[in-house]
Amino acid sequence: MATDILMPQLGLTMNEGTITEWAKNEGDTVAKGDLLFYVENDKAVIPFESQGEGILAKIIVGPMTTVPVGSVVGILAQPGEIVPQSPPVQPATHKPLNAPIATGAPASTPMTTNVMADKAASAPTPPQTEHGEFVKSSPYARKLASEQGIDLQSIHGTGPDGAVVARDVRVGAPSSATPTATSKTTATSKTVAPPYEDQRLSRIKQVAAARLTESWNEIPQFTLSIEAHAQGLLDAQSAFKALDEKISITVLLAKLIGAALEEFPLLNASWLGDGQIRVFNSVNISIAVDSPDGLVVPTLRDCRARGVRELSADLRELAEKARARTLSPEAMQDGTITISNLGMFGITRFRAIVNPPQCAILSVGSIVRRPEECEGGSRFVPIIEIGLTADHRIVDGAYGARFLAHLKRLIEYPVLALG
Repeated sequence: MATDILMPQLGLTMNEGTITEWAKNEGDTVAKGDLLFYVENDKAVIPFESQGEGILAKIIVGPMTTVPVGSVVGILAQPGEIVPQSPPVQPATHKPLNAPIATGAPASTPMTTNVMADKAASAPTPPQTEHGEFVKSSPYARKLASEQGIDLQSIHGTGPDGAVVARDVRVGAPSSATPTATSKTTATSKTVAPPYEDQRLSRIKQVAAARLTESWNEIPQFTLSIEAHAQGLLDAQSAFKALDEKISITVLLAKLIGAALEEFPLLNASWLGDGQIRVFNSVNISIAVDSPDGLVVPTLRDCRARGVRELSADLRELAEKARARTLSPEAMQDGTITISNLGMFGITRFRAIVNPPQCAILSVGSIVRRPEECEGGSRFVPIIEIGLTADHRIVDGAYGARFLAHLKRLIEYPVLALG
């Protein structure tokens, strides 16, 4: 008997999803647990595995099309079974993500399915250029390219933001291939580039834009910053390194922030409205991570109670999954405060925007050496700047200032929190 394949619900807030690409073609045999397609919700691109077996008789929703949760996207049938004509799918209220944007146009009980996201963590990680930049590509495209020994940098991408998708790997030839007679003839013709190119953001970036606009317009937020001597932080990192344990500055700061929030719990809270706030007992820190799809914010949980080794292992796993586009929706939920660290890019100071409904976000700059007066002359000391942007409805500037002063002391003497 034919079975409908439905758009899954990947998170409680998901109302619609976008199939970025199919891993199976019509007529392919499908076993239970086989990868069928990748679906993008408002937080991540997640692989969807077949819940049944048979033949993929019909693909109803093509790549880069957005439909509501519960919509029929394909039909799984048994060999020799005649599949009835399917009703048209009700499209989502906006255009597919790769549709052209008209000039001057404004931005624009579901069924649940078990998604085996963790199995896809073994998919090839996104290839990088010699400068360490991501080659935008889908997980299935990377898998096909790896199997065929194809350099993704030589393939022209037709997916969102120019990403290479599976169809590009199947039909596209590397740009370094020998030109045909036709291409030789036309190569001398001068190509005039268009004056501009309109693009549509992925759903992840669209949702991020909407949330940050909401934050900027609705949250009265203020920013404070403080500088701290970072030698104690560097010494702590070196001590772990001497034990052959690589612990990042971000992990150490997450642990120190968790300790500092024990004295300043209102920064680990959310605004509920009508004069009410919710203060959380656990410190779950959202860590802003760069990924091929843009900024994602997985959650490093219980930073107050857990040790730095365990936190470090968790953060490495989250970062690897972010780069491989295999973060589950659950991995990006329940954050109570956010850290955004741009120090690795050489940024020393910046203002972050509160991630609603959280109360606060901390910005971390790079560690720089600056001269400082001392007995007998001067010396160079490592300095790190920490910024705090907070919701003024929950805390005031004096509260935020006292928190930063306390955090500065922990950064300069991390043994107070790590010992």
